[in-house]
Amino acid sequence: MNQSVLYPHQANVAAHQPQMHFCFKCRWEGRTVLTGCPRCGRFLFSQRNVRWRGVGLVFIGLFISGLMSAVTVFVTIFMMAAAKDPRNNAQFRGNELIFLLMYIVFGALIAGGLTATVGGAWQAIFGRRNMFLMWICAAFLFIAFFLGSLFRGLA
Repeated sequence: MNQSVLYPHQANVAAHQPQMHFCFKCRWEGRTVLTGCPRCGRFLFSQRNVRWRGVGLVFIGLFISGLMSAVTVFVTIFMMAAAKDPRNNAQFRGNELIFLLMYIVFGALIAGGLTATVGGAWQAIFGRRNMFLMWICAAFLFIAFFLGSLFRGLA
């Protein structure tokens, strides 16, 4: 039987409760109508806002991983064609380390994009951030940045 028929006053109270809010700085969370964090004073994000940010993160993650996957396939095809035809002017003039670093950077960017997609899906479904997934995404992007800087220094 429907609970709102048995207890109509409780259904009405539940409909008017404030939604969850989150502070991204000090990680305070709670049900409130305030717009500022009671602990640190920063802006609070509502559960709805966090979900929309998750949807945006899914699209950004898919874009990054899709773009880097396409770049990886294009570079691989280009390098294979250059290796098969020695008369072709397109040649790879680096050593094995630069070749390996290039693919590690591509892989780290693809993994960072996929992790951002999973983290965004988590946010969109549950309405809260998963800090573990965010740290993994940041680690992949840091690896890509660090190795990219190393690659730039060696080239």
